[in-house]
Amino acid sequence: MISEHGESELFLDPTFMCMQRSSDTMIITLQLGAHRPLEDKRAVAAVINNLVIEALGVSPHDIFIALIPVPNENFSFGRGELQLADGAPRW
Repeated sequence: MISEHGESELFLDPTFMCMQRSSDTMIITLQLGAHRPLEDKRAVAAVINNLVIEALGVSPHDIFIALIPVPNENFSFGRGELQLADGAPRW
């Protein structure tokens, strides 16, 4: 999903966390299984960052990533069923 916001609708401090953000800052939100270890989260954030830089030529300072952990029992992979509600993932 892509949504564009005017300057008065969304504020990201340009220097928060020692960044040098431009007005082109983007927020990327990714939902992932809450069981994922920190190493996986670091790896996916780095890959997303690198792919966005490569594809769009933006500064890494302008890429804000939010990883949202979701308990496995809250995922439906189709048919309205919660396939992982009764047990651990089988992958």
